[in-house]
Amino acid sequence: MSKLIKRFKEDLQLTGYAKRSIDSYVSAVLRLQRFYNKPLENISEEQLRQYWLCCQSEFGWSAATLRISYAGIQHFFTKTLVRSWNIFNEIKWKREQTLPTIGESYGSQEDHLCPSHCAKPYLLFDIIFYGTAFERSNNSSGKRYSFR
Repeated sequence: MSKLIKRFKEDLQLTGYAKRSIDSYVSAVLRLQRFYNKPLENISEEQLRQYWLCCQSEFGWSAATLRISYAGIQHFFTKTLVRSWNIFNEIKWKREQTLPTIGESYGSQEDHLCPSHCAKPYLLFDIIFYGTAFERSNNSSGKRYSFR
């Protein structure tokens, strides 16, 4: 392991990053180094820009993967190598919008489908399913539905 990578890992540890984050960020920096096959201190701002363009268009990286790469490489160049490049202020990858799963925390406490004190995250499903079963068994036509 090179001295710079070792220093980068130590910087991340001192900043309080979790082991998994440290591993991801170091991996992102090493991937950049392997891409250009030259020392990290010799990589220019324009090469970094071209690297991310290639990762996005040629390799088809998702926005989430690009954000992880960006975070690790940004930390390396701004904190470990102490470079202030404009590229780190210009690039933003939008988060992909996905629907939340039942019981997932999103937004304020009032927005929860299942309150935080629920014992089961699938409580909403139980309420809907058994409520529907109860309504069908008590319908006016006299027909009873069985859910077995």
